[in-house]
Amino acid sequence: CKSVPWVRKHTMSWKSSLPPDLVLKPMIESTTKEVHKMLEAFKRREPCKLYFNRPVSATAGADFMRGYLTVIKQPMDLGTVTRKLEEDSKRPADEKHYQFLEDFACDCRQIWKNALVFNEPRGKPEPNKPGSPAYIFDHASKLASDFEAKLAEMHRELEKEAPPCPRLLRARLLLADVRRSPFSEHYRREKDWRKLGDEYVAFLREEMKRPSEPEDLDSITDWLRKVQRQADGEDAGQAAWLVGEAWLAELKRRGGGGWGE
Repeated sequence: CKSVPWVRKHTMSWKSSLPPDLVLKPMIESTTKEVHKMLEAFKRREPCKLYFNRPVSATAGADFMRGYLTVIKQPMDLGTVTRKLEEDSKRPADEKHYQFLEDFACDCRQIWKNALVFNEPRGKPEPNKPGSPAYIFDHASKLASDFEAKLAEMHRELEKEAPPCPRLLRARLLLADVRRSPFSEHYRREKDWRKLGDEYVAFLREEMKRPSEPEDLDSITDWLRKVQRQADGEDAGQAAWLVGEAWLAELKRRGGGGWGE
């Protein structure tokens, strides 16, 4: 369980910049080419060369790795992402590591999250110099933000050629994608945010201007199911429209619709 200050920071800073009409984007050849270009651009950045292009185990000693793996349960790095993409080029679609753009994004987000969790500032501020936890933390935060911006741009371009997708389906896909995001671990179930205690609830009420208790993805899923049941008496097209409209209205009432909201 992370500290309340950590969750505070990322509740406010990791709002998804993906468009609200998100729908899964299959990794067809043209999409894969764009993904490779984006990935290579990130790998050329100096912080990535130093800390994110290779597994931590490639440069760390055994003692460090024992401590690292106690905290980080899913190691990931840009080199491993590259290898998975290269392996996918020789595999049929249903055997690929990354069948959808969202699968690729999930691994990249895991990289940033691992760095943020392991290097979270604790106690007295440290000098922000290369190699220090503060330095790695700050650069991971910037890389995460830049990655979401580039991904959103890619989604917008792909959406121009995408087939129509009913809002009901979009709502389900959005909810599923948010749930599997590495950054959503404090919002999936009620027990997740309950662990953070009264300080977290007070933060939401005072700084985020939310009078009710924190929301979680389970409660939103339950709410969506109720709306779907209410729409069962309508024809399929009308039901999808009703659920989509109700979903968007509910997200607006709750205060948004992106990760960490």
